[in-house]
Amino acid sequence: MIIAGILCLIVTLRLDRVKENLFPQRVLSLFAPVGTAYWVFLLLSAAYTPMTIFLPLALRQIYGLDPLWIGYVLTVFSVAWTIGSLGTAGWNDRWTQIACVSGLAITAASILGIAVTLADTSIWVLTALVALAGIGVGMTNVHSIAWALAAAGEQESRITASAAPAMRSIGIAYGAAIAGMIANAAGLAGGTDPQTVEYALSWVFALGALVPLAGSLCVIRMFRLKPGVKI
Repeated sequence: MIIAGILCLIVTLRLDRVKENLFPQRVLSLFAPVGTAYWVFLLLSAAYTPMTIFLPLALRQIYGLDPLWIGYVLTVFSVAWTIGSLGTAGWNDRWTQIACVSGLAITAASILGIAVTLADTSIWVLTALVALAGIGVGMTNVHSIAWALAAAGEQESRITASAAPAMRSIGIAYGAAIAGMIANAAGLAGGTDPQTVEYALSWVFALGALVPLAGSLCVIRMFRLKPGVKI
């Protein structure tokens, strides 16, 4: 199904060459600034999606939290995202690059930390790692969008902005699907007892940490493709 979905996406992007395009030119091309920025959008969404899907299961089965407290922990992620965005919103030029790269690096380190310490640390440490992941996502998100719009120029800035949510949705879909495959392969399909959940989700988060790392490489790539973009 995932392969079929990828093929459908490729066909859609191939057909999107009419006069009124749905996506910017050379979308998802690693040789185009905006195309590379779209990879950042996709990978950023795919990075945090497994956490929002499977973390409630871990909090319930491993830590025994009630649904209300699980909601509070997930709210921490959202608030931290906002803090990361607002806290770096005034950065520009060189600091923009630092925010984008370091934000994804922080997200990767946080997700890996969750994988390594799951069930072996307190709920407070786990919540702190969730908060760090949210801050990292917020730092990258606000500046990558602004950079992509500036790099697109006046001709394609509108279509770049309008198509960005679609690319994020694609990232969320594939992030969820691949994380589900990893979880099932690691044994989650056989039950949701605490030991099984701990083992399966450790694999999900450990491999999931590679996604924001790939995103950080795309950030470096997009800045090199079009240096000097002013935000």
